[in-house]
Amino acid sequence: MTLSDYMAANNLRDWQMAEMLGVSRPQVSRYRSGKSYPPKEVAEVLVRVTNGAVTANDFLEMPAPDERGAA
Repeated sequence: MTLSDYMAANNLRDWQMAEMLGVSRPQVSRYRSGKSYPPKEVAEVLVRVTNGAVTANDFLEMPAPDERGAA
């Protein structure tokens, strides 16, 4: 699940997630838009505060297996 999807599903604003993660509101906005990725320490907190719904892997844009040519 993306951070943006999680926040929408839980009615969270950027400033609220920022407080939970210990980062600035603009930083959360950059994470949501994909302009920036959370460092390891923030990613660990993100997993914890979302109960595993959002993980570091959710920030990676990888094609689906069929798009990579895998069988």
